[in-house]
Amino acid sequence: MCKTSSVPDHCRQYALSDPLDRDYQSSCDDHTHQAICDRCEELTTVLQEIEEAIRKMPTHSVSEDTTQELLFVFDQTKNNILAWKAHLLRSVNQDEARLDVLDALDEFSVLLVQDWAMKFLPRKYRESQSDWFGKRGLSWYITVATRRQSPDRGFEMMTFAHVFQSGSQDSLTVQAIMSDVLGKLKEVMPTLRSVYYRQDNAGCYRSGSTILGAVKAGEAHGITVRRLDFSDPQGGKGACDRKAATIKAHIKVHLNEGHDVETASQMADAMHSSGGVPGLCVRLCDRVVSSPVPQIKLDGVSTIANVEYSDTFMRVWKAYGMGPGKKITFSKLNLPADLQTASLSPRCSAEAISAQFCTVKSRRAASNPSAPEGKVHGIPSTSGSGLYPCPEEGCIKSYQRFSSLQNHLDCGRHVRSLEQESMIDKAVRGYAARLEGQFAGVPQFEDRAGAGREAQSTAQQTTLLMGWALKSSQGGKTRFSDKQRDYLTSKFQIGEETGQKASPAQVSRLMMTAKDASGNRMFSSSEFLTVQQITSFFSRLASKRSLAGHLDIQVATDDEDGEAEVNEAAFQELSDYVMANILPTHPICYDSFNLCHLMSKSKLSTLAVKLLKEICDHYGISTEDITSRRKAPYIERLEGFLKQCDCCRT
Repeated sequence: MCKTSSVPDHCRQYALSDPLDRDYQSSCDDHTHQAICDRCEELTTVLQEIEEAIRKMPTHSVSEDTTQELLFVFDQTKNNILAWKAHLLRSVNQDEARLDVLDALDEFSVLLVQDWAMKFLPRKYRESQSDWFGKRGLSWYITVATRRQSPDRGFEMMTFAHVFQSGSQDSLTVQAIMSDVLGKLKEVMPTLRSVYYRQDNAGCYRSGSTILGAVKAGEAHGITVRRLDFSDPQGGKGACDRKAATIKAHIKVHLNEGHDVETASQMADAMHSSGGVPGLCVRLCDRVVSSPVPQIKLDGVSTIANVEYSDTFMRVWKAYGMGPGKKITFSKLNLPADLQTASLSPRCSAEAISAQFCTVKSRRAASNPSAPEGKVHGIPSTSGSGLYPCPEEGCIKSYQRFSSLQNHLDCGRHVRSLEQESMIDKAVRGYAARLEGQFAGVPQFEDRAGAGREAQSTAQQTTLLMGWALKSSQGGKTRFSDKQRDYLTSKFQIGEETGQKASPAQVSRLMMTAKDASGNRMFSSSEFLTVQQITSFFSRLASKRSLAGHLDIQVATDDEDGEAEVNEAAFQELSDYVMANILPTHPICYDSFNLCHLMSKSKLSTLAVKLLKEICDHYGISTEDITSRRKAPYIERLEGFLKQCDCCRT
């Protein structure tokens, strides 16, 4: 994956340029996209062959239902593979922003990587089984600051950990932490003038309030915020995750020494124990102090990947380095003149903030301290001989020491290459290298055959359009048809009435084989819904039902005789289970059909013979002696079964 390439699969400039917006578009005037990568084409070829094989399966051995189901599964899998391919390219491109910032750091600037750590579950040194369940995790926030004192010196890092007993992980809290970190950095580093931010795609970051609040936090401490970059979703672990793992290991040592870690205060004490973690500043926070903050909305904020600030405006990009960027002036945002920055109310002692920057270095030979990365102990190996390979997708570096790997992940540059190279690949590369020096002396002839081949090559690569790797917008949501809504609503109502709610995964599978009253397929492969779509639909229905009946909710009161209540409930549960397995309960349903309702309305005859036979087989009703193709014998036996239901016995 290169910034520019004649292969459309490899050209980041071509793949991440928005064809509809010139502000997010970089031109490829110096090259065309007529070349073809054989490895990338193999993916396209394999997917096409699989689809053709599914469509050409013999009908006498594979039913139409199975074929439609396979086509749907294949379509979903194909989209996931192509989305993963685009994700890898976006991740590489967004990582370039981090590397460029590291190269631009000087003695007056700092890179701040921020992320919420996974909530810490309170633990006791001696813990019973009952203590393990029902825990409420402690929120804590990690900020990793990286600086370079001089060009000839390495990087230095300092970590801030903000621990909360309770609180929300929202934009307001993030802004307060930003302001607190800048204040402490100003104390440790008085020469600090500018900062760069790097964050992930959580909602507390990618919002108008946080994007503009970062500028206000910098102004409050006399620091200029240069950039704010977002990593691609699921774009790999960062420095915050590695620092959080180190801190957790330190807490575990404190725990094993016989201490409990159940509160935020105890967690902070555990971080300070045994001399603390080098370069760690712990902030025990009580609450967020803020005046009412208006909601700031930015159009298309979910697609913003990079932000660059100026005095009166900011520029935003959909992908790093792609196009001139869209200019957004602060005056058009209607920001209040007295907008204040949120602040924290810390509860930590003075000695808790005495941490300093620590030098980032790997264990190299003292005789050659200036050797570049990969020439001494931290040698990257393409043969896999290193004990610690880089976990980044596509990176071929590996190291003999874990410290060298950490140095590479924090401040190094990934090296990507083919993991496997065949003899044909080596032969092609060698042949091309030998032709490069001789090509100038070879006369060129224009022929029709060559022009035809070039046209064919161009036709082959036009399947990838400009911007193919851009993240799809959230606005293009598909509407459910009336048939889809009716089917999902009926499944939801059946679950509410019977208490046997079908999971979205089950409903998604049942849609592939669902039949209407005539016994025909209800949905085609293009009408199948995914588990996520069904889950969202059921959630909306549940919300509407809860909102409609919230006044009728009865709150259970405590009973003095708790043991008797438990015994009675257990007995009733056992009785209900036995009765449910002996007698059919109302309503008796098959797929989306309420059989009890159809029998009461004398509408069982509207079902096809094939469907009636399937229903009888489903409930174990014997139909082997029925030889005619009439509905009447099936309906008669089905009605005899349905009369055992509660609705007919009462």
